Amino acid sequence: MDVDFHGALSAAMGSSDARSAIEHTGFTTQADRTVGPTKADGSSIDIDAESAKLAANALDQQAAVSVAKTRNAILRAAMGVA
Repeated sequence: MDVDFHGALSAAMGSSDARSAIEHTGFTTQADRTVGPTKADGSSIDIDAESAKLAANALDQQAAVSVAKTRNAILRAAMGVA
């Protein structure tokens, strides 16, 4: 199963009241079509695909934190707070 955070965030940000939309955003699980056949050990997890997804999520999180820090810095500069 997979959760589509990008889709939920994009839908919320596209709303006229983004703050309210983000606060009330729900996530649904989706079948992961990239899952391959079951291996001999009973697992269907592809470590390479999972590592790539983890790296992509880490980059998304870093970008979101960077944007938040920049916005806070702009607000603090506008308020004259060091």
